[in-house]
Amino acid sequence: MDQQSDVNTNDMSSEGPQHQEPMLTMAETQDVRARKKYSSGDNSGAAHNLFLL
Repeated sequence: MDQQSDVNTNDMSSEGPQHQEPMLTMAETQDVRARKKYSSGDNSGAAHNLFLL
């Protein structure tokens, strides 16, 4: 039982932090990240960018 949950956890972590927002596809996440970079003067944008990284 423990081993199976460990495998599930490893699968999740191997996906990487990009998948912390499951509603977004990979391309959408990168698009959002790029847009946040351009508007990095905005405090909330910068904070969200750090969270994605």
